[in-house]
Amino acid sequence: MTYPPREGDLTRDEILKMATDLINKGIDVWFKFTCPTCGFRCTASTKNTLSPEYECFECKTIHEPQRFGLLIAIEMGSTKQPPLHGIN
Repeated sequence: MTYPPREGDLTRDEILKMATDLINKGIDVWFKFTCPTCGFRCTASTKNTLSPEYECFECKTIHEPQRFGLLIAIEMGSTKQPPLHGIN
């Protein structure tokens, strides 16, 4: 059985454009993909880098994912980020 990407995952070009916009705003991103072999949702171990291949953390197979999601990290209180309204 081959597991499909998650609904809402974007192509490499689409996710790279979105990630570049976020990185330019000082936001770190990690790329996520669904392993086609076991269905595990994997997150890249290196931030801000879209690699051609990834190893699944669960089944250890290597894949060349074509569709991705993003995990983002914003440092609270950072001077790089605009203040969040309604949060003290």
